[in-house]
Amino acid sequence: MSQPWTAEFYVDQKLACKLIEEQFPELSPATVIFCGEGWDNTAYQVNNEYLFRFPRRQFGANCVPAETQLLPFLATQLPLQIPNPIFIGKPTAEYQWPFLGYRYLKGQDACAAHLTMQERAHLAAPLAQFLKALHAIPVEQVENLGAQRDRIRKLDIQFRYPQAIEHLHYIEQHKLFDDCSTLLTLLNSLKELRKDEIVTIVHSDLYARHLLVNQHRQLSGIIDWGDLQIDHPASDLSIVFTLLPIDSHHTFFEIYGTISDHTKQLMLFNALRHTTAITVFAHSIGDADLLSEMLIALQLITILAKEYL
Repeated sequence: MSQPWTAEFYVDQKLACKLIEEQFPELSPATVIFCGEGWDNTAYQVNNEYLFRFPRRQFGANCVPAETQLLPFLATQLPLQIPNPIFIGKPTAEYQWPFLGYRYLKGQDACAAHLTMQERAHLAAPLAQFLKALHAIPVEQVENLGAQRDRIRKLDIQFRYPQAIEHLHYIEQHKLFDDCSTLLTLLNSLKELRKDEIVTIVHSDLYARHLLVNQHRQLSGIIDWGDLQIDHPASDLSIVFTLLPIDSHHTFFEIYGTISDHTKQLMLFNALRHTTAITVFAHSIGDADLLSEMLIALQLITILAKEYL
């Protein structure tokens, strides 16, 4: 199986410090602490005040302009904290891509927090308020700021279905989840879906790892906006099916608003596609917290699948 998260170039702590101090001397001497890495970026906390993200792949570098152009505006429109670029690093002879620095947002990602089902249910209302505000922003306004339409093909079912099948087979072969047969049946029932023409500005990579919770286990921020684009709102709404217990869905939609059955089907497909991909990623890199969260998400999807099928 291919591993698209493999780094094309890795910025280690020493190089990160050099790039930061050379381009932003006001941060010297920089104290640089490794925070983590994902598919597309390596992150470092700087001077206990900022977070710098360095692309690991060309794809990640391609996402930098969208964040640079759109996040400052979105930060003024949304009810939760989001990263807002303060430092915009330029490519150098040693590092070929741009990079960004933001003020460090306090909180713990929801994967590491190991939320109970009751705590998850309490996230339904603030998450709905956040997505309602995000999806209400006029498309024309964000297009004028440089937002692109469907540049990542997250909900291109013809494109994503074979990947989801491959990831589901990996999960089954490695005995990571007990009921892959139900998930396979669900996936096959959705493979003929097509997107309708509803579009909004979307985070496009919304799952537990990109939610911040505070010391009171309340939702406090949304991070990692590299996949930001204009696409179908189901791209974001699928988090309802991967994070929230089923008895809290009504709370979410009472606030967010009603959606069509077709959108719910797209949410199911995206929930399964995305969760299987991240499950494979988490298992491959040995991230126990992320893997545990994804297995909970697969269980939540399985409960829904048995009602849907």
